[in-house]
Amino acid sequence: TAAFRARIQASATEVDARVGLAQVRSRCDIPFAEMMEKLPLVDEANTLLTEALAIDSTHWEARFSLAMNHFHTPAFLGRGASAAHELQTLLRQQGDHAERPFYALPYLYLGDLHRREGREAEARAIWAQGARLFPADARFTERLSAAPAPAGGGGGPGGAVAVRPAAMGNGGRAIALPGLVVDGGSRLDDA
Repeated sequence: TAAFRARIQASATEVDARVGLAQVRSRCDIPFAEMMEKLPLVDEANTLLTEALAIDSTHWEARFSLAMNHFHTPAFLGRGASAAHELQTLLRQQGDHAERPFYALPYLYLGDLHRREGREAEARAIWAQGARLFPADARFTERLSAAPAPAGGGGGPGGAVAVRPAAMGNGGRAIALPGLVVDGGSRLDDA
């Protein structure tokens, strides 16, 4: 992190170092932080990403990282609308371009967010749009063929979302967390 901080100090317009430091916070520090330390780390990462976007509003990685930070924040903090805004901005920015496989991600996560919020028709519409652009991406077929989430905003207890099973060592049992049900130990960011 010292190298990223040095680059930021050296140049007020350094975007990649801000994004890099934000990703260190999001991907490396948060998973190992104590519960009460996580939100300040997310907020620090989001500040760095917001600064990066103020310098370069079309920086795809910065905007996607900010969207994912909001997406993975517990629902009671109310950041779902911010995640949707960032994902919709990415979709407008990239248009119908499909030459980069990672351009499928905003379609996948925006659909997941709509489903989590009980907006099944919107989820299916965005996944169908993504499937047209990325026909080889099986994740769209999986989501479109999955049973719709129950009415009322979510796929499980307390508006939780069910995530596909993974070959983990807990015998395939669902693990319930507030606002999230993870089957077999898989994580939402494995999508």
